[in-house]
Amino acid sequence: MPAAAVPVSPSAVAALRARVGFAGGDVIVGVFGLLTPEKRVQTVARAVARAAAWDPRLRLLLAGPVPDAPRLAALLDRLGLRERAVVTGRVPLAELATHIEAADIVAHLRYPTARETSAALLRVLAQGRATIVSDLEHQADLPEDAVVRVDVTDETGELARAILRLAGDPALVPGSGRRRLGTCAARTAPSRVREAWEDALERARRLPDPGPRDWPGHWPRPGQTSKPRFAT
Repeated sequence: MPAAAVPVSPSAVAALRARVGFAGGDVIVGVFGLLTPEKRVQTVARAVARAAAWDPRLRLLLAGPVPDAPRLAALLDRLGLRERAVVTGRVPLAELATHIEAADIVAHLRYPTARETSAALLRVLAQGRATIVSDLEHQADLPEDAVVRVDVTDETGELARAILRLAGDPALVPGSGRRRLGTCAARTAPSRVREAWEDALERARRLPDPGPRDWPGHWPRPGQTSKPRFAT
C-alpha cells in the first residue's frame, strides 16, 4: 500500500495544537483512524492515565470517527482524562497529516486482527512519528528504528512504559515530533509500491494455467436452487 509524507509547516502544527488547547510543553500521544475496540482505545487511555501520574506533560489526542461517543466519554471521565484528552471526530483527509504531526508519540495498537495492512499506520510512519505498535507476527517487517512493540498480553503496562520512555527521550522535543523516515519511506513510496505490484503481476502471468479441479462441495452448482447439505 503506498504512503508518502505530506509536507506540513511547523506553524500549521503549532496553530492546530493551540486551537485544540494543547500547551507548548505538552507531550501528545495520538491515536488516528476509526476509533473501534480493535484499535485498543481503552488500553491507550488507561496507559496514558497511568503514565501521566509520572509525567504530567502527557496529553491524549483521539482523531477519527467515534462509533460510540457516549462510551468513549464515560471512559475518559472514569480515568480522569477529560481535561487531558481531545477527541476531534472525523478529520478531513487534507488535514490528517497536520493532526498526525501534532502528536509527539502515536499509539497504533491492533487486536484482534485479520493481519490486514493499516493505512492509518502507514500514514503515521510516513510522517515520521515515534510509533508504538502491537507485537504481531504480520508486522514483523516494520523497521526496528521506526516502531516500539508492545506485547498484547501486557498491553497497558508495556504501553505506559513505552510512552514514558519516549516522552523522556531528549530527542523527542514537544511539538516537533521525531523523524524516522528512512526505510519506511523507501518501502511505501508510490513508485516502489508500483514496481512491486508490476513485478508480482508479471511473475503471475508467467505461471502455467492451473489444471481442472472439482467444483467445491460447499458451492451451489450452476442451476442449483437449494443450498447443499453439509455432513455432520
